[in-house]
Amino acid sequence: MQPHELLKEIMANNGLKLCSNRPRCKAIISDTFKNSHGREKNILYIVLDEGIIDELINNSNNIKLNAPRFINKLVKEYGIQKILARWAVCAWAYSLGATIDVELLQIEEKLPEINKHHQIEKKSVTNSIPIWNESIDAWFNKGNELYNLCRYQEAIDAYNKALAIDPNYKEAWCLNGIALHKLSRYQEAISAYNKAIAIDPNFANAWCSKGYSLVDLGKYQEAVDACNKAIYIDPMLKEAWNIKGIALKKLGRYREAIDAFNKALNIDQNFQAALKNKQNLLSKMRK
Repeated sequence: MQPHELLKEIMANNGLKLCSNRPRCKAIISDTFKNSHGREKNILYIVLDEGIIDELINNSNNIKLNAPRFINKLVKEYGIQKILARWAVCAWAYSLGATIDVELLQIEEKLPEINKHHQIEKKSVTNSIPIWNESIDAWFNKGNELYNLCRYQEAIDAYNKALAIDPNYKEAWCLNGIALHKLSRYQEAISAYNKAIAIDPNFANAWCSKGYSLVDLGKYQEAVDACNKAIYIDPMLKEAWNIKGIALKKLGRYREAIDAFNKALNIDQNFQAALKNKQNLLSKMRK
């Protein structure tokens, strides 16, 4: 079956209410499509996440009137080829029982060839990003650029664009968490780190960053445990030793904290954060 037919079958079996529960809707689409139509499936997810489905449902009598607006949104914000954006909107409209131009759905047979010949343009940080091939890394790199400019919410938005295309992009989840931490949204940051860890339990940087957010939530023993996970995976991760030291200091375990700072400094004797933390703690212990 073609993607639009699979989507129509999903909606026939589950009803319109399914669209209001996006995680469940995505899960059912994923289970139904299985390992086929991966790129088409990702565009359908984006249409769902952008709230276009709600507008299709609420304006079912004016789909032809509103479709160009939805299509332009996908092209402008995601850089999706116009023909693919039209297909995605029409596929959802068809699945919802609307009358649409069925010929637009017939491009499914040509999608592999369209994607093959789609050329990725180099864009600046202020421009839209194409959807295929390098697009995931483009959104990721855009997030990094914005983060370095201290534009943390915009960085989060960019990482989320990458994650909309590939929910298993562990580095995007981790850096999403770091940006959330910068905005003092510590619990959300931890949720992002947990996503990265679920994808790769041996992702040392995610464990380390989770430890830092746990410190700022006042969950010091949990922070120590998270840092220990990171250190077990990568004993040379100096940041994990430093954060562990901070958590141990908060627990009043000063000698252990000094040992942790020393471990960080043994890895990098010029690690200023660990050096400062050690000096401040030694000064406090002398009083």
